[in-house]
Amino acid sequence: MKNTHKHKIALLIMLTALVFVPNFCIADEGVSRAASSSGDTKDFKNFIERGKLSCVASLSEGYDNNTHLNSKRIGDAFTQLFFKANFTSPLSEKRDAILEYELLSLVYASESNLDLIRNGLHYGWDNKLNKNLNFLTGYYLDIIDYVNQGEDDFVDNRFELKLKQKVSQKLFQSLGYEFSFKDYNQRKTRAAAATYNEKTREDKRHTMEYEIGRYFTKDLLRLNYQYYYNTSTEHFLKYYNYDSFELGASLTHILNKKTFAYF
Repeated sequence: MKNTHKHKIALLIMLTALVFVPNFCIADEGVSRAASSSGDTKDFKNFIERGKLSCVASLSEGYDNNTHLNSKRIGDAFTQLFFKANFTSPLSEKRDAILEYELLSLVYASESNLDLIRNGLHYGWDNKLNKNLNFLTGYYLDIIDYVNQGEDDFVDNRFELKLKQKVSQKLFQSLGYEFSFKDYNQRKTRAAAATYNEKTREDKRHTMEYEIGRYFTKDLLRLNYQYYYNTSTEHFLKYYNYDSFELGASLTHILNKKTFAYF
């Protein structure tokens, strides 16, 4: 039986998304109409009216050449659906509030036990230290549900700190730290001999990331370097507790006002 507390959290996320995302994406007239004349309601109305909303949706196909990450190397095709709504509104001249909702659905052609749905909420603040330097803080709550089997379901809590600098009109850089805590609830830990005990699995990750980017007429180029260190109570997966380094690059090309390509 799946964890009842976890499903209450997942249900809360879904209900929050159903209430707020449609209103943010369509209009705030319904919120205004239902509002009373109290000061708190006026502040909330102003918060909504001053805010900016952006929504992104994507559908992609891919192929995973090692779905279970083992020596059998079983490959399978998958379909991924992604939706993200971002709402940003100023709280003061130097601080903006950030609210986000994400939905990701991953469906494999054959390996149905790997099909998953991820619901996520994010809130944070963008603090303007000066005209060129911002300090961002945020908290992420993700519910990962493997829909055809529940042993690997987990709740991911992430805390983020980031400094972002505008070097020039077209150049920016950022330095960030993130702490992640994954609580599996149902997955019991295993010793080095693959024997299970009563303690549930918990994973922790510390991540440091540096990014530099440059804007062009219709393009955005980003280069990033990421270091992270994992610790897990799952001793059977000893390879997990090591330092990892990653270099990345991306290019975003604007096709028109509502469409872009990402490489």
